[in-house]
Amino acid sequence: MRKNVIVVGLCCICSVLLVGCKVGFWNKDTVIKEEVLTTESALPEKPPTPQKEETLQFDAQWEDSSTEEEFSDEQKAEWLEREQDYYCFSVLPITEQNVYVEILYALVNQIENMELSTLDTQTIEKVFQCVLNDHPEIFYAEGYNFTKYSRGDQIEKITFTGAFTYSPEEITSRKRTLEGYIANYQSNIPVGGSDYDKIKAVFEQIVFETEYDLNSSDNQNIYSVFVNKRSVCQGYAKAVQLLLQRIGIQSCLVTGYVETGERHAWNLVRADGKYYYLDATWGDAFYLFDGQNYENMPITGETINYDYLLVPSKQIGITHKDTMLIPLPVCDSLEDNYYVRENMYFEELNTEQLEQLLDRAKEQGRNMVTIKCANEAVFTQMYGYLIEEQKIFDFIKNSAGNLYYTQSQRMNSITFWLP
Repeated sequence: MRKNVIVVGLCCICSVLLVGCKVGFWNKDTVIKEEVLTTESALPEKPPTPQKEETLQFDAQWEDSSTEEEFSDEQKAEWLEREQDYYCFSVLPITEQNVYVEILYALVNQIENMELSTLDTQTIEKVFQCVLNDHPEIFYAEGYNFTKYSRGDQIEKITFTGAFTYSPEEITSRKRTLEGYIANYQSNIPVGGSDYDKIKAVFEQIVFETEYDLNSSDNQNIYSVFVNKRSVCQGYAKAVQLLLQRIGIQSCLVTGYVETGERHAWNLVRADGKYYYLDATWGDAFYLFDGQNYENMPITGETINYDYLLVPSKQIGITHKDTMLIPLPVCDSLEDNYYVRENMYFEELNTEQLEQLLDRAKEQGRNMVTIKCANEAVFTQMYGYLIEEQKIFDFIKNSAGNLYYTQSQRMNSITFWLP
């Protein structure tokens, strides 16, 4: 009796996954006194017409217009030292690193009119974005104001004030609430494991515990993930980033576009001294169905797509394009890639490896298995053998019904849902 192998979604996995992801960006508008640059404004295709710029003439009464809370040279040195392992900070020149810690200090302490060591508004925009891309715990910042002080045509100084989503009292309350939830997540991360084990645990927790919801409140920050359990891509990425930072693994937020033109956010992660990319939003296997009816399909239980867990630049670049204001590293290692570490990576058609993979999945009670091929040639050979020749049934014992699968030629992967 010939058995049925049913393809789930003939389009490739990566295009199926691109469903309605929104992310907050800061636009290119010049921000002046009383003007707020917000995370809700999407980065436009072309810079908008500059807004009216207000320049205040310097007066004796403004000599002390900066914050009353002094940010001493000694404090600045301490903050510069402790930021060394944050990626965005680390690639900035020293002059911008100084601006970075000034902005960070103002945001963390909610200080108004912090005098900055730059007179360049583009530097402020770039550094502000770097601060938030490094620090997901500053969930309450939605933008900033700045004021220029001039004598004649000469700008004398610029002061910075953060724009916040919540009142100081609510920020404190939400921080306290968050800590309890974060501690619960962190308790499920293996203490003595490798970087790979820890990153995988964080990735799986965020995917399992979070529902993708465009209409969720606070969906651009970590509160939506840890407390509300509903978010969008920027919430997913910032939650992953925060947990990794809490356990000593470097991660930064990467923003940009996916191939459909939608704005998106993912992570740059350092594992065992090497850089990789990670996208938890695209880790939900239900995206593979692209809205199809899957009520009668055997996909309960494991619902994670690992195609974007610790991947190199070449792979993430197929579907993602960053718009970062700083250079990102070329990630070329596969050492900690999920499929390599889990022995699901095939450099050739190896029937013994296939048998071991499927037997192991059965022993572990898993109902979803992905075969990752090293290149297009291996994928073509594997697809022909398992699907066209239906040899997959030689490895799946006692299967009398349909077998569902999805394939991505661009990602060189085939995923089977096992009965």
